[in-house]
Amino acid sequence: MKIKLLLCFYFITTFSNLMAQQDSTKKPVPTHIDFIGKYSFPAGSVVPHVEVVGDSLSALTMNSEAGSSPMVHTEGDNFEITSFSGTASFKRNDTTKQVIAIHIEAMGYILDGEKDKNGTGFTWKVRLQPSLHIVASTNHSKAKLESAD
Repeated sequence: MKIKLLLCFYFITTFSNLMAQQDSTKKPVPTHIDFIGKYSFPAGSVVPHVEVVGDSLSALTMNSEAGSSPMVHTEGDNFEITSFSGTASFKRNDTTKQVIAIHIEAMGYILDGEKDKNGTGFTWKVRLQPSLHIVASTNHSKAKLESAD
């Protein structure tokens, strides 16, 4: 009986370990946050910069001085720029895997730009309400008055 129980435990453990393995052939799907930011092009380019904005991978938009266009995700780091009949390919850093550059081919132009460092990270905004300061100063002044008596 003990041997059967031990064999059952062994097979369950082995099976659960096999099922826990990750599929190494499956490529991770990028998130829209990877691509959002401002990309600057060298002096003399058709446009000095483009800005990629959006709230999901399927709702990214590219804005520039030439106009704006929705971007349709094709695969990996590649997008179709619908309004300008072109493509955009994002380049990543080999070690950090962060998006660092963009390659655009649209309307006969080829543009290569780098992602600006400013504004690419998350920023926290603290919003102070004036009523909180008034209450705090009122309570503080009452405490001073009480302690003075």
